[in-house]
Amino acid sequence: MLRKLIARMGLRLVRFRLEGSAPPIKNYVCLAAPHTSNLDGVIMVLFANSLGIKLSWMLKAEAYRFPFRWILNWLGAVPVARKAPQGLVGQLAERLEQADDMVLAIAPAGSRSKGTHWKSGFYHVARAANVPVVPAFLNYEKRTGGFGPVIELTGDVAGDMDRIREFYGDLKARYPDQLTPVRLRDEQRQLESDTNDNA
Repeated sequence: MLRKLIARMGLRLVRFRLEGSAPPIKNYVCLAAPHTSNLDGVIMVLFANSLGIKLSWMLKAEAYRFPFRWILNWLGAVPVARKAPQGLVGQLAERLEQADDMVLAIAPAGSRSKGTHWKSGFYHVARAANVPVVPAFLNYEKRTGGFGPVIELTGDVAGDMDRIREFYGDLKARYPDQLTPVRLRDEQRQLESDTNDNA
């Protein structure tokens, strides 16, 4: 209750308003977008906490050490070993599969600077763990944010991304010139593969 109260006070301080409600599911990958400034992550955490949602996020195992483990756990850190045999995707998917209540937040743009495409890790983690994705959002034009619809991934990368693109279409980032387009390299690969299969 205290976490919710503090989060709602924080939203008032940054002059943002919650739009919508919490997703009706407990296990999913949360898309943290847009991501063009450090403030985006802070505001998204405030929105999540105001709805009673505890976000989990990836952390290098090397940074997960005494005496900081307790606070990192409280903040939702999920330690992963970059050189583990199953890779980052396998480790995160395993954690999601084993959890009854886990919201794994991933910023698919990868960085605050403008890139050519989103990173596909979120897609592969969700598919491997058999959980949906839920797009979180911030709209700096209207000073609103929250969580969007539950999107079940089908394996049709372009089709799934079309639904995600449609959701993010009109939202305004804090720095629009640094916004990475909502697309994956995998979409082009799948298109090329389908073209070759039909040739």
